[in-house]
Amino acid sequence: MFNLKLDHGAAQRQPGTIALVVGGVAEYRTYAHWEAFVALVLEHEPGTEIVLIGSANGRELTDCLARRFVLGGKLSNEVATQSIPQVFARIRDAALRVCADGGLMHLGRASQTPVLALLAGPIHPLMRFSASECATAMHEPDSVSDIAPQQVFDEYLKLRQASPGGLNCVCLGHEPCCTTRQALREPA
Repeated sequence: MFNLKLDHGAAQRQPGTIALVVGGVAEYRTYAHWEAFVALVLEHEPGTEIVLIGSANGRELTDCLARRFVLGGKLSNEVATQSIPQVFARIRDAALRVCADGGLMHLGRASQTPVLALLAGPIHPLMRFSASECATAMHEPDSVSDIAPQQVFDEYLKLRQASPGGLNCVCLGHEPCCTTRQALREPA
């Protein structure tokens, strides 16, 4: 069990650790290029520890990562092995979380861990984050998988090197136009 009054804050963060949230339910919000992103991180920052977290729908990707990289050491797999409080603790203790739009992105907001989030479709970053959160939200009009791994890595580096600040919105293509009067629909 966790107490949100006591269990979040920068003091517990492990420098050099990324909580990478994999998997997803909606295809347009499920990133297909985590393998290439992990390769870029490990090539340029070999001391970085990457903790894979997510639910059972992330197991296929975890299998791909296990075939390419040695699990253990700098890359650990905790996908579909932990309770929600345990996942919260892993996110809270990471220096940074990287994820596509989904449930664990929202859980991670309570931890106040800086985030690099991938969004798509009709969802404007301001519908997910407040302007004061330490977050970079990348948005693609059709699918998060349309964001090139190098673009994700470039924003990751900027976020890692920046001092904690407010929301940085990176809209690739057109910025989503959302109003309270607009009916939000899943993309076709």
